[in-house]
Amino acid sequence: MQKVILLILLSLVVIQAEDTYLNVYSKNQKYSFKVSLANFGQFRYGHTLTGRIQIGANYTYWGDQVDMNRINKTSNEYVKVNNTNLFDKPNGVKLDTSGCKSYQQFNDAYIQSYGSPIYIVDRGYCTFVRKASLAAKTGKMLIIIDNSDNEDVTESIMGDDLSGEKVRIPVVMISKKDGQKIKSLLEDEMSQDHFDSDLMVTASIKFYKPFSKQKSEVQYWMLPAELDSYKFLQNHTSFLQYLVQQEKLVFEPHFVLFRCNEDCQANYQRNGQSTQSFCIQGGKYCHPDPDGNGPLSGVDSLQLAITEMCVQSLFPQYFFDYFTEYNNCYGGNSKKLLSCQETAFKRVEELKPDAKKDSFTYEIKECRVAEIEKGKLLEQEYKLFTEQGLKFYPALFVNGSPYRGDLTLKESAQEFICEGFENLKNIDACEQFETPEEDGTSSSNDSNFNYVIITVCIVLFFVFLIGLFIYRRKIKLEVQKELTIQVDAAIQQYYALNEGK
Repeated sequence: MQKVILLILLSLVVIQAEDTYLNVYSKNQKYSFKVSLANFGQFRYGHTLTGRIQIGANYTYWGDQVDMNRINKTSNEYVKVNNTNLFDKPNGVKLDTSGCKSYQQFNDAYIQSYGSPIYIVDRGYCTFVRKASLAAKTGKMLIIIDNSDNEDVTESIMGDDLSGEKVRIPVVMISKKDGQKIKSLLEDEMSQDHFDSDLMVTASIKFYKPFSKQKSEVQYWMLPAELDSYKFLQNHTSFLQYLVQQEKLVFEPHFVLFRCNEDCQANYQRNGQSTQSFCIQGGKYCHPDPDGNGPLSGVDSLQLAITEMCVQSLFPQYFFDYFTEYNNCYGGNSKKLLSCQETAFKRVEELKPDAKKDSFTYEIKECRVAEIEKGKLLEQEYKLFTEQGLKFYPALFVNGSPYRGDLTLKESAQEFICEGFENLKNIDACEQFETPEEDGTSSSNDSNFNYVIITVCIVLFFVFLIGLFIYRRKIKLEVQKELTIQVDAAIQQYYALNEGK
């Protein structure tokens, strides 16, 4: 019984960590749709967003702009558009649901009644970031992107177009089938001549926290020599280093590696190119040219990755010191990425006497030569990369749970890391995240939820034991009663036989 309870709890945790669902409510029913999260925007992990779903569209009604506040029924006045399906673009109505054009603002009465609306828009015609940016400008708190097909949305990657740092709302994607269901509910709501609260389409979505541990584990995957990948370390080095020094956190930097097999190499040879500029060990480890016509090659990128892998492997206590000095040296200039390694080595030994005593520079250089020839660390890194099955990078994982959203948002990323600790009270660097800020969302404490589940399971277990005890006692009493009846009958029969004699 205890094993069964444990398996149930584990399955609940797995579901919580892997999948996020959009819960939609209409007609006194609840619908749950699996969603994927964008690699930009801002997600408040551990919080639940609730709001009313609206069509993210620009309406033109017989050539004039329709009052969005009336289309979306904020009062008892309604615009019934030609008694036809809004999504079929009927005569007289032009409907653009791509989310690529600016939206009309909702009035204060609407926002006061229903909160900032949730928009659903179609995929395509412009970037994901543009759709989200336009929605955010008009006060929307969540945007749902309706996919163009019914593929598993968890396999879809909504990437940043290098302008996603301006987006401060969460962005999710649903399948085409689920999007059509939501739109059909919206059609039912908007086809009425009068307001019907039962037909109003609302939604809630919870962004789950990472698994929590007493000592948290953070993995960061980045592209070698890719300056945008370094931004996360630039923004969070002091924060991460402090937690590592306090022995509250284990930090592991990792690098994305590629291979070029014989077919790959033959393809380059047919085009008159060689893999020597971006591969080592005969194509076993490769990386594309990071800066096009710039000074760096793919091999240079690999050498940079090897250096940092050697630092982390041999001297993890100096990794953040090395990166800080390295970052101060190259200052965002890719031309200095290679030369600044030597400068960083010297600075670490100057600042850390123990590093010089440990022959920091000598050991790292020896490790680097060995890796280019044999690649022991590279082999481990490539194996881990393939096992991880990464589909987007840079990527942050806390206790195995992936972070989705903009990594340059310092507060969001640090909050996600802090949520990986079992008890924030003992971690002063995370005190600011202990009590969620009031932002119009309802917070949810996952640990309390787990305690409730465990308590319920324990209570059910004891109820089962008590029920089993009562059942067995009842059976025992019935057996005793039956035996008594049989004994009495036998005695009476015995007396009857004796009297007959």
